[in-house]
Amino acid sequence: MKFKFGYISKIIIAVIGLLVILSLLVYIVSFRYIYYNSSSIYSVYIPAVLNNSNNLSGEITQFSLYVSNGDGTVYESVPPIFQQPYNLAYLYAKDAYCSIDPINCNNYNYYFSSNDVLFADGFSGTAGLTLLVLEALNNETPIVNYPVTGFMLPNGLIAPVAGISYKLNATLQYFPYLVAPYYNNSNIIPISTILDLENVYFNYTINETYSPPASYTSTIKNIESQICSGINDTNVSYYISRGDYYTAASLCFESHVSSNNINISEAQVINDINSLYNNVTSYSCYGNYECKEIKYQVISRLEAANSSLNNISYSYWRYYSALGWSEFLPITQNINKNNECNLINQEYQLMQYTYQGQLPQNLSCFDEMNFLANIYYLYIANDTNYMNINTANNIEYLDYYYYNKYGFSITSYNYLQFGKDLIEMNQTESGFYYLILSIEYAI
Repeated sequence: MKFKFGYISKIIIAVIGLLVILSLLVYIVSFRYIYYNSSSIYSVYIPAVLNNSNNLSGEITQFSLYVSNGDGTVYESVPPIFQQPYNLAYLYAKDAYCSIDPINCNNYNYYFSSNDVLFADGFSGTAGLTLLVLEALNNETPIVNYPVTGFMLPNGLIAPVAGISYKLNATLQYFPYLVAPYYNNSNIIPISTILDLENVYFNYTINETYSPPASYTSTIKNIESQICSGINDTNVSYYISRGDYYTAASLCFESHVSSNNINISEAQVINDINSLYNNVTSYSCYGNYECKEIKYQVISRLEAANSSLNNISYSYWRYYSALGWSEFLPITQNINKNNECNLINQEYQLMQYTYQGQLPQNLSCFDEMNFLANIYYLYIANDTNYMNINTANNIEYLDYYYYNKYGFSITSYNYLQFGKDLIEMNQTESGFYYLILSIEYAI
């Protein structure tokens, strides 16, 4: 008996189709089996705000997570009605955990689920979803089961969210406390970083400390001494006495620029810029990450100096600040900072998804850090309840955690010091911008 080729093709296609359907059924059954039969399911309560005909109210929902050996893939059970940001929320949670455990986080697949969500939007559940990952990958049961809300950014910072009063009212019907990035309420346990989650739910003691290398301290002290020469200012003297040399140097830079007391030609400034640029670009880092970081800082300041020649005072002192940063280059060979640009790129790609591909492409690792800091700052800007010394201290602990894990970053430490001092000077918004920058460079 002979069969026509077309007939055989149809049989093959039908068989393949049947196999695909069977595979999907096996996956669905397996997925449901995981959730309803596994003893390794972790859970957390996350509050949300419901809008019923403009009548706002809070609601508590339980979310669950199961993990299995895998390659870092995230699976989620979505509600009937949801908006795209909700889809990305699960990726934020996983990426935040990756910032503190980049190797282990991609050894598992993640299966998130909740049976009670009918409509979902936004990122306020990401702190709770991150808590689920912390539970699962550390195989720990929380010491408390208080609901948690907050926008967990991929760098480990928890940004404030809206609807706190509604979420608190819903929480207090069942629990004595809500965990949230919010201060000044006795029924709210404040959090601002991923380390705070570990402290509240696992009794993790946040005692991160760090002493910078002696070579860093001697170098920044020398830089400050040069740029502050001739400056007689009580504020500068105060920060020098505290050992905050980068802050003092920054204040001296501002003082020089504002005084406009300089006698130098544009041609000389251009010559100085080009000379330092050639020296730095030809400086070999031999693969040292911290060296590359400092080269970036010097070159970016030289570019700023070159683009502001219409203001010769600013241009010269910006060049001079670049000259100061270049003094860090020789000591970088003794600073072992891990290259974690893959984590930074992962953060940036998530932001690309969030902003639907509107962000610049093909940026360097350090450009991505700066861009991310600008985006993250927008999530906390003008929230005076959140931007206070408690949050600043928690960011400092997070920076120290990253130094201890990934190695010391000169840029991060400079920005951390400057940010905290700006807050002390009541320049809170600028201070927190530098603190966020310090986190990105610490990773």
